[in-house]
Amino acid sequence: MGFVWGYCQCRHRATQFSQCEDSLRRIGKWGFIVTLLVGMFVFAPYGVYKNTLAKYGSEGVCWTPPSINWTRQEFWLVFGGTSNQEGQPFRFDIYQLRSAGLDIVKLKDRYAKEYPAITARCKHNSVFFDVEIPTGSKHIKLEYGETEILPKGWDWNCDKTALEIVDDQRRVVFREQWKTTNVIWMQGTIVFQGSAISSTDYGYINIVPNAEFDVGEVYLPPIFQYPSMDHKGERVNK
Repeated sequence: MGFVWGYCQCRHRATQFSQCEDSLRRIGKWGFIVTLLVGMFVFAPYGVYKNTLAKYGSEGVCWTPPSINWTRQEFWLVFGGTSNQEGQPFRFDIYQLRSAGLDIVKLKDRYAKEYPAITARCKHNSVFFDVEIPTGSKHIKLEYGETEILPKGWDWNCDKTALEIVDDQRRVVFREQWKTTNVIWMQGTIVFQGSAISSTDYGYINIVPNAEFDVGEVYLPPIFQYPSMDHKGERVNK
């Protein structure tokens, strides 16, 4: 009987050990899977983000323009110009823009050649202008008021009525500013099919072929303070 009891005890403990071993094996397997998933979808993207931020610098633009006045039928975009001269005007029918969803702005040079370099989009009672902005290495796409991470040393700032992007020398590369109700003034340099487009003369734009990485020769003094963030990480507008 003692041998039988001893045999049963050994079998019982072996069964318990086997069950414990199975539980540990399952925990280890699921722990590995969870660790792998967390590494793939959390730590790896964060590491890429940190490396990209270290390489390219400031975070991307995020700006929402003010709502337009729907009681007025007209809406205007003025491209280029200086503090004393307006640039090239482009008129919208805001109701048609809202119903169509988008419109293509075709800028004209002094030879009446058209460059459909700007896309107007209506969203949530605001009008967004999608453009490509030249940098020292590649184009930055501004879509619905947002961009990817800006190049290293670049910065941007905004308030409720204006958006501004500067390069690493604090030169204004792009600015979008509400001058009056339903009138937006866009200045700086944009890119269309490998050509840099800017404007300083009323009614005309300047085209520089194969200059997609040039910020242009248009000098615009910044209207915001830079660096745009203080030591607390809060945006400084003025």
